[in-house]
Amino acid sequence: MSVTTRFTEALLGEPGTAVYARKLGLIALQQSTYEEATARFTEAFPLHEELGDTVGKADSLCMLGVIALEQSNYEEATARFSETLSLYEEVGEKGGKADSSLHLGVVALEQSEYEDETAKFTKAIPLYEEVGDRGKKAHCIRNLGVIALEQSKFEEPTAKFTEALSLYDEVGDMAGEADCQRMLGSIAL
Repeated sequence: MSVTTRFTEALLGEPGTAVYARKLGLIALQQSTYEEATARFTEAFPLHEELGDTVGKADSLCMLGVIALEQSNYEEATARFSETLSLYEEVGEKGGKADSSLHLGVVALEQSEYEDETAKFTKAIPLYEEVGDRGKKAHCIRNLGVIALEQSKFEEPTAKFTEALSLYDEVGDMAGEADCQRMLGSIAL
């Protein structure tokens, strides 16, 4: 019996089932078991709805969007992230709004829709500033650098990667730092 199956049997049907279902979805997602993760996030959505938990509903939909994005289903990912953005806006959840904008930007980046992705990342930056999430702000700035680099605007990406590098350093994100250094090195060549 898998760990997820044991957790499922132990947790579902207990108080807090909506949260448990979402957490089981996160476990399945970490294991790249997309079908199981999809089932759990789909199960969590109506449970959060019954509780009147708009943020829980949005969080579940967001994770369904992440799964769609990882499977290159850009149309579904866009629909999910757009819906989460509306839900987060409805309750004034700035972090969720920023995450939804970031995810929509990544979808656009994957499809080389430069104008749309620039707008999404640009929209997320001040929201991340408001909630104090410098790591995700760095991701947005780094992605703006990637867009500029793909458009052969070499001065702009240098500034973006340098700014993101500084933010990654502040939050201790060594992978982000290394990526920015790699990108700066590729520009220098």
